[in-house]
Amino acid sequence: MDESSHAIRNPASAVPLAVLCHHGDRIIHAAEHLHRLGHRDVYYIDGDIEAWGGLVDTSIPH
Repeated sequence: MDESSHAIRNPASAVPLAVLCHHGDRIIHAAEHLHRLGHRDVYYIDGDIEAWGGLVDTSIPH
């Protein structure tokens, strides 16, 4: 998550954000980065995309 991609896709700071990554290694850093940029309603999803794909949307490849 670099500054250039964030600037392109950055929603308003009042919009709730859920942060996911493939295995969770960088998820807390990404959530903290968004918080420093002014987002106050930031959540990281426990289990990440792997868990989401297994529990919620099984169409996501593993």
